[in-house]
Amino acid sequence: MSDFFSGLKISKPEFNNLSVGEHIVKLIRAEETDSFTQFNGEAKLTSTVWRDATPQLAVTVVAAEKGKSGGLTHRLNGRGYRKYAELNDAEKKSGAYEDIDGYACSLNEDGIMVREESDTHSKECANIISQFAYAIGGKEGDKLGDVIKNAIANQTAFKVTVTDIPYQGKSQLRITKFKALPVAVEAVME
Repeated sequence: MSDFFSGLKISKPEFNNLSVGEHIVKLIRAEETDSFTQFNGEAKLTSTVWRDATPQLAVTVVAAEKGKSGGLTHRLNGRGYRKYAELNDAEKKSGAYEDIDGYACSLNEDGIMVREESDTHSKECANIISQFAYAIGGKEGDKLGDVIKNAIANQTAFKVTVTDIPYQGKSQLRITKFKALPVAVEAVME
């Protein structure tokens, strides 16, 4: 091998983003991260007043249909938080909460500003993760880590819906639905 390639540093390959719409995809990567961390493991440059990072599962999917290309990385939140507007009048008048970027925030027992966790929104997050797990072949009671490993190893095809939802004034492609494929469709994909 020539010196050119033997010393070449390998970097993460880039791909075109999936377009808005429905796509048949396969999962190629899933990593635990949080809302304060970029996908490459480095801290995000932007910071928030609150100091409680949201646990996230970053999943990368790529087109699985013959002749199609593209991919997308999407983060699934493991926890949801109350919006300040969701507080009742007594909670707002108590002075215990601040409205920070629309979230109900308060100082915890260590004096650190955190968002108020919402059981309702956390259940919504868990439901989205369950939809993802079912789409990639999981069943009730399965461990998510095992389901993910099997889906990647078996190149399980499933359907996603991609939408463009602006975030902080910029266009942002997101996966808004996960759906399992019928067995007959999966057989055609092979």
